[in-house]
Amino acid sequence: MRTRILACAAVSCLAAPMLASCGVPESSSPEVVQAAPTDFGQSSSVEAESFLPTEDAITTVEHFLRAASGDPVGRDDRLHEFTDDEREFSAPADGIGLLDVDIDLGDDTADLNTTTVVVTGTVVGTYLPDGQVRMNDTPREYEEEFVLERGGFQENWSISELPSQVMMLRDQFERSYEQAPLYFQATGQNDLLVPDLRWVYRNLDEATDHDIRLNWLIQGTSEWVRQSARSVIPVGTVSEPITEEDGVVQIDLTLGEGADPDAATTDAIAAQIAWSLGLTGRFELLFNGEQRAEGTLEKWRDWNAIPSGGDEIGYFIAEDTVWQFTSEAITDASADHPWVGFSEPGLRQVAVADDDQIAAVVAAETGLELQTGAGEGAMSTVEGLAGDLRDPQWLTDGTVMLVDDGVLTTVDTGSGAVQTLAGEAVEALAVAPDDHRIVYVEDGRAWAAPLSHDADGNLQIGKPERIGLAITGVTDVAWGSEDFIWVAGERAGHDDKLFLVSIDNVEVEDQSGTSGLPLAEAIAARPADPLAAGQNRGEPNIAVIGDDLYRVHSSGPQPIENADGQIVQGSAPFTVLE
Repeated sequence: MRTRILACAAVSCLAAPMLASCGVPESSSPEVVQAAPTDFGQSSSVEAESFLPTEDAITTVEHFLRAASGDPVGRDDRLHEFTDDEREFSAPADGIGLLDVDIDLGDDTADLNTTTVVVTGTVVGTYLPDGQVRMNDTPREYEEEFVLERGGFQENWSISELPSQVMMLRDQFERSYEQAPLYFQATGQNDLLVPDLRWVYRNLDEATDHDIRLNWLIQGTSEWVRQSARSVIPVGTVSEPITEEDGVVQIDLTLGEGADPDAATTDAIAAQIAWSLGLTGRFELLFNGEQRAEGTLEKWRDWNAIPSGGDEIGYFIAEDTVWQFTSEAITDASADHPWVGFSEPGLRQVAVADDDQIAAVVAAETGLELQTGAGEGAMSTVEGLAGDLRDPQWLTDGTVMLVDDGVLTTVDTGSGAVQTLAGEAVEALAVAPDDHRIVYVEDGRAWAAPLSHDADGNLQIGKPERIGLAITGVTDVAWGSEDFIWVAGERAGHDDKLFLVSIDNVEVEDQSGTSGLPLAEAIAARPADPLAAGQNRGEPNIAVIGDDLYRVHSSGPQPIENADGQIVQGSAPFTVLE
């Protein structure tokens, strides 16, 4: 007898931008795209679950493999419900393995009150005590025997022999845990936060949830994020239980010996806490019982690089010109956006900085050039770049990052200094809104890497990690949110060709409606508002498929059409955070 409990892939992926040839749009009012649904990947509440032994042996083992989910403090108590006496399980520091499994009823039927249940499958990752999930590059084979006993035919089974390593079914994790990013101060910029993705059980009461997240925050960054951000909470700090008085949350930190943060550091600590705990209401920050800061999340709103709201506006290149499209119009002129209408013979790609400065890759007579400046008549060519240039991206300090002959390269637009960073055959690049993480495509695979900034403006790329473990043939990547990445590529066993992948590979969402289309040559996206809980994508999301432009909604891609019903052709789509 075999019962299939779970079948899910433990993979995720990214892709990088490739140019498409561009046609000529008409400046018109298109009947293009309806307002996109906004509930893609939205977290939803799950009623509290209790998993206990039953009269069915297989169900009992299944429940045991779900019971590890919940408040971490009560993990062993929940597991002991399945045993006649208290057992020693693996230490919480070892984490909880995530299983894709089959469960079989064993052949031992001589004694109707004793049976063996065999669990086989793969360990796809580990949920760690600080909320991180580490996915296995290659899932590890798993096979364990559970010996069960019962006192009588109508009594519940108990588990007399079971493995010590605590496991949880992967589908239990997917339905019971939600994103809980922590935030840390960016290197080289004191008023900017970098997210560090974690996952928390979604059915906790608010006080318990806040206490767990705060303790994770005090422990500091993950090893990967540590290369681009740091915690400013002093070493040795511990948290008192969080309290609330008259609607004001009070967070009291007992600092390590000798620690006395100055005003700027205190402000940064408050920003980390407000964002990591999602404290939209008023809160007070105390050090050793003394109030040091107060406010709401709005006070530190600008510490996140992704702004709230904003119009759903996209841009693309056609006929050597930058065009703008919204649901109302396609145009090459805009009073609000000076880069619209920028034109240059051989214009290939464009990126726009916060101050409306333009970085453009242009095909000139001598080859590809990088030009920077305020627009037509005010552009200058950057010397020292002479290869296959693609994907210019602005960083916060006035530096342009791009790919030059497969090498990740930066240019200081003030001094003209060129710095090579990493890579040999990079095909596409996308910089995170916080400018401290990048995703790129090399050899048809997607990678993410932290980016460290020092006080002198020097940059260093940290250890890259594969994104989309089973996605190959990647053509482009884009940031769908601060922790989810669009990847255009192919995935074994799946027909769709566009995916939304969490940066830690925990979640991979197939984009419906792409199975019958060619691979997207380029994808651009406006990242989701970080205050929109559970949102993994913003709007608009734009793809170039063939020579045609598509708007990607959760229900599937829709071609962008002008007022005459003709599909608009273009290349190099991009968005601008405003």
